[in-house]
Amino acid sequence: NRLSATIDYFDKRTKDLLISVTPPIEFGHSSQTVNGGSVLNRGLEFELSWKDQIGDFSYGVSANFSTLKNEVLELPERVSRIDRTDASSTNYQIMTSFEPGYPIWYLRGYTYEGVNAEGWPTFTDYTGDGNADTADMTYIGSGIPTYTYGLNINLAWKGFDFTLYGAGQGGNHILPVLHRTGFTNTLNWYLEAAENGTYPHPSKTVGNYNFWSSTANLFKGDFFRIKQMQLGYTVPARITKKAAISNLRVFVSLDDFFTITKYPGLDPETASTNSTSGSGLDWGSYPTMQKVLFGVNLTF
Repeated sequence: NRLSATIDYFDKRTKDLLISVTPPIEFGHSSQTVNGGSVLNRGLEFELSWKDQIGDFSYGVSANFSTLKNEVLELPERVSRIDRTDASSTNYQIMTSFEPGYPIWYLRGYTYEGVNAEGWPTFTDYTGDGNADTADMTYIGSGIPTYTYGLNINLAWKGFDFTLYGAGQGGNHILPVLHRTGFTNTLNWYLEAAENGTYPHPSKTVGNYNFWSSTANLFKGDFFRIKQMQLGYTVPARITKKAAISNLRVFVSLDDFFTITKYPGLDPETASTNSTSGSGLDWGSYPTMQKVLFGVNLTF
């Protein structure tokens, strides 16, 4: 019983979604809700653990890893794509879209190419009309992670115990929409410094809504966070029983204290937990708090 392993495969298909469509003949209503469309969620889940004891020292290590393929399979007749413009009120043009062949509510924006001779940002002109407009917006990323993973370590020796638990995800993208695009902001300077001049000067991105709704403002949402690191000590029973105490344990814990990520925003974890249609849009949600905890477990 030292080694255990689990492998799961899942294939979940959700059908008859509630979709608002325009009726073929209007009878006093411009739209009606119908059952139509389907979504696929498919993936693998792995879990591996090992535990053992060597004298007074015991330990256990477990890890898990999951993959996810999310895809819209179909929409009702006469509906090719559903767009949401949740960020339009903040001067962004970015959309989240629901379209067959793509993940649900993917990020739809402009493809950033670089700066021209005058230093202005340029974008891919997919339609070939010489101007990058909303017709040139396309899939630029998804807010849904394609994989998640976790790690758990437990150690014990002569009354001392140590626990480390961490979790992470990757394959998703985050686009910050918390900045006022009409003003120079800290992200302007970050982009310019981070890419060593491959981004335009901040003065040329102020009010440029195409820029802030493009891959230039898109970041990987990958992260690994140590959710808990705890050290405890259980006082020997020969001492506690003198005070009619059956168990006494003291501990100190660091919760959500260490995060590994390249995302420049406040918190890639809270930015990834927005509403379904707004997945991948970072509105400046309150970051996960770092906590230092001291505690006593006392049993009479």
